[in-house]
Amino acid sequence: MRPGVEQFTLRSGVFGDLDMLGDIDADAGAIFESAGLFLDLPETHEFPMAERRRWRECLAARTTLIAVHSESGPIGFAAIARKDGNAYLAQLSVRQRCMRRGIGGALLEAAAEMSLHAARGHSGSPPIIISPGIGPSMSGMTSS
Repeated sequence: MRPGVEQFTLRSGVFGDLDMLGDIDADAGAIFESAGLFLDLPETHEFPMAERRRWRECLAARTTLIAVHSESGPIGFAAIARKDGNAYLAQLSVRQRCMRRGIGGALLEAAAEMSLHAARGHSGSPPIIISPGIGPSMSGMTSS
């Protein structure tokens, strides 16, 4: 395994994960407060409502990846959305205590592979394999 990379697995998100995505995002976003940036919006404000709507859409499309630590549970997620037929990274969040350990990078890499999978005409997320030493990869994926 690469130095500094935590042991975790990736799984596809399901509708029941919506509140957990919010918890991870709130934890990750709290880092901005340490820099003096405060954004305390009510849940009924347009921004958090749009964010949750986007997460629901990604969960419905099966384009949300969740990093799960064997002892700590869910520690991060990546949500891939589509705009004008093109995939984009709608959200990438990692719990503060797990930052700077390769989890965000692994989620980003897997999200890119998921986007390639979708671009090739497949729906949802392909099976995900965690390979010791090289991080997550999706089975059946090859670079073009």
